[in-house]
Amino acid sequence: MSAWHPAHRRPVRTGLALVASGLLVLLSAFAASAQSVRVQVERAPYYVGEAFEVQVIAEDFEEEPTPEVEPGALDGATLQFVGVSPSTSTSITIVNGRMTRTHEVTFVHRFALTARREGPLRVPAFRVRQGTTERETRPFEVEVSSVPTSDAFEVRLELPEGPLFVGQKVPVAIELRIDRDRVEELVGYQLLVPFFESPMLRFLDDRSAASDDALEIQTGNGVLRLPASTSERTIGGRRRIVLRAERTMIPLAAEPVESEGPTAVFTLGRGFRQGFFGRREATSSERYLASGEPVRLEVVEVPREGRPASFAGAVGEGFSLEVTADRSVVQLGEPIELTLRLRGHGDLSTAGLPPLDAEGLFDAERFRLPEESPPGLVDDEGKTFEVTLRVLDASVREIPALAYSWFDAGTRRFETTRSRPIALSVGAAEVIGASAVASAEEAPEDEAFAGSRPAPNTPGGEEESASDTTTARRGSLALAGADLAVERDPAKVLGRTDSVGVLGEGALPVGLYGVGVALLAVALFDARRARRDPRLVRREALRRQARIEVERALAGSDPREVAAQLGRALRALVAELPEEAGAEFDALIAECDALRFAPEDSARARTLPPALADRARRFVAERGDDTRARASSLALLLLASGLLVGPGSGAASAVEAQTASSEAAATDEALTSARLAEALDAYQSAMAEPERDARLARFARAEAAFAALVADGWESAALQTNLGNAALQAEHPGRAVLAYHRALALDPDARAARQNLAYARGLLPAWVPRPPETTGLAALRIDRRVPASSRALAAAVCFALAAGGLALSVRRREGAWRGLALVAAIAWGLLLASIVVEAHDRERSGRSHAVVMVDDVPARSADSPLAPLALPDPLPAGVEVELLEERGDWARARLANGRDVWLRASSLERVRPG
Repeated sequence: MSAWHPAHRRPVRTGLALVASGLLVLLSAFAASAQSVRVQVERAPYYVGEAFEVQVIAEDFEEEPTPEVEPGALDGATLQFVGVSPSTSTSITIVNGRMTRTHEVTFVHRFALTARREGPLRVPAFRVRQGTTERETRPFEVEVSSVPTSDAFEVRLELPEGPLFVGQKVPVAIELRIDRDRVEELVGYQLLVPFFESPMLRFLDDRSAASDDALEIQTGNGVLRLPASTSERTIGGRRRIVLRAERTMIPLAAEPVESEGPTAVFTLGRGFRQGFFGRREATSSERYLASGEPVRLEVVEVPREGRPASFAGAVGEGFSLEVTADRSVVQLGEPIELTLRLRGHGDLSTAGLPPLDAEGLFDAERFRLPEESPPGLVDDEGKTFEVTLRVLDASVREIPALAYSWFDAGTRRFETTRSRPIALSVGAAEVIGASAVASAEEAPEDEAFAGSRPAPNTPGGEEESASDTTTARRGSLALAGADLAVERDPAKVLGRTDSVGVLGEGALPVGLYGVGVALLAVALFDARRARRDPRLVRREALRRQARIEVERALAGSDPREVAAQLGRALRALVAELPEEAGAEFDALIAECDALRFAPEDSARARTLPPALADRARRFVAERGDDTRARASSLALLLLASGLLVGPGSGAASAVEAQTASSEAAATDEALTSARLAEALDAYQSAMAEPERDARLARFARAEAAFAALVADGWESAALQTNLGNAALQAEHPGRAVLAYHRALALDPDARAARQNLAYARGLLPAWVPRPPETTGLAALRIDRRVPASSRALAAAVCFALAAGGLALSVRRREGAWRGLALVAAIAWGLLLASIVVEAHDRERSGRSHAVVMVDDVPARSADSPLAPLALPDPLPAGVEVELLEERGDWARARLANGRDVWLRASSLERVRPG
């Protein structure tokens, strides 16, 4: 058998690959079409008001998860999901010694279908979905027969007269009435009340009522069992047994409510006999239908005319508001937790709190209030609201009596109640002077600023003592442990801080990479030359020598002597390389001999033909197999040169861009320097200001000046740190934390920003989750402790060492140069990966990392102002979160403890915008 030639194998492999791909496509198509769904319906007849079973059977789906069945929209019928029954079977068949295993999975979804009118009923397709697999059944029709009626049976829905108001609680009742002499024949009933399934209504049921009877109602969500009472009454001159269930209805929207009337199908037995277990059984049955009147109910809004500002949706009667506080003695600016308990006869779930600064509630000039009213929690005793506020005015002496209004649907008037006032004792907050801040680093830890007073002999002590009685709206921040010195050098503050790139900063890393690339090019050239065939090397040397001899011969002046030397050079080449001989060689030799032996007085002997010289050069220059090798070597050298020039050109571009930026900045250098000096002067004067309100105003002015420089494009870690220091002392912790984070994003080694960020986190309340310290495996990342610029320089050194070791190992086989190159290359890769991963982490963290910018932000459990609170206390400014999702005006954020909450998007700001 002859072996296949490699050239013959490629078409065969391609054909096999195409066949395999086709088989895979066919198999996947077969697998995708293997799932099937179908519908089975209970055997006819079908009657109005009587449920019959519909089964949706899904076969050959995966065992997990259970497929979901979505029915289509039904008109004139109710579809109720009963349950699902999964089953699996495995069979093994052996035929002619070949074993076949079959695994079948079947899901049977059962539904109860109840028609509300006679005639043809079209049931739309059922959609079965499991993951990305989706199948549909075929729609079908059934014929629904009518059920005879009888005046012995009646169904009645009792509703109040309208109009009703949104949120009003009203009683409703449903009754089944049966003639007394037909009760013994009753086997069962099926009751449908479409009114109870209206989406514009909500119903409350008293499950605590003691009752031995229950009224069962068929709904789309299952059987509704209502506590019921049984009585015997005379109605229309007939003695009837009445089964009655009562509910409480609450309208949800100001729209008319229309629905079909209730229907009930009564099943009566005939020919009763004694069953196997002694039970009374009917040998046959008959059905009767009872229908109620269609329902139309008018619902209107609570009147807007005359609506008090303290109204928040409460409708009913007898409401009261009780307010309690967790403390009655507070310092100025300290939080007070208020508990408001609302009681009354009405729907408390729709009753909220009015805006806390509304008329009859709090004065926003004297209290700091949350942005939104809390949603509250309903329990057996009423509805409870938790509110956190702060006193801003030292003259406040009480929590005022709070007004709460509701609408009385009976009298159709607004009513108002008031809570009892709560006495308060408010003390002025202690103020820390500038001299105490300046000497913070020299003071021992046990003499921290919080709660301490300056010594009488310290400079500025008298002014600080006098300022203790000054009215303030917030307690001053204790600033011990923070580095509040601002950077004053314009070159650092107004300089651009760029993140460290892969090549590092400055010309030294770029030069090292250039040297490394050049050494790699040399190593590649040496390696290619060392791997070449010695015969090819000899052939190239002979051709090179022949080219030299040809050029030397052509440089002569005597044509006959030139022809003689050309002939000798060509014959010498062919003598060493016989494969070079050919027709072209013979023609050249013949022409050289003809010119050599031509008579001296002939025209040919006096001139060398130019064509002969060109043909000789081409013969020795364009022969051989090394052209591609030399071209590829040249390409490698050009590539190495491009890599070497690339960083240099990039650096040159960066220098040009920096020069252009410097020129642009020079045009307004005087103005920018003046603005920076103004900001620094405002900060310094604020540090020396003993009076609190004036000090806060000056720090705020300095903060605004630094922020204006940032807005104009002056971006540096020093400027952001200055901005954070001013914001921290202006008592804007959110802006301070944001500025420190942006400073660290520009320069991860900014010591002051990192120190002050840790301090600002420590100012938050103890219950606020804080970002965890680096622990576990993260603590082993000692590379992050080395500045990125140093790592970039070390990476450049390792790259140059690796390239040099590789070049020496190729040229000198002996020695440990290859090991040096391997170790240096591994170190270079690790350092480079550290820089890239750190930059990626910083970029990703900056875009998802955000800071709460305002105080008292409610954290909710959903993206709605009425959603329950996710945390009992509002979040203060300065809390750091991770943004997970933005949805309109809301953002889903993750706290440092891993808990997800919903916050107003306007209260957050990303560390890295965009």
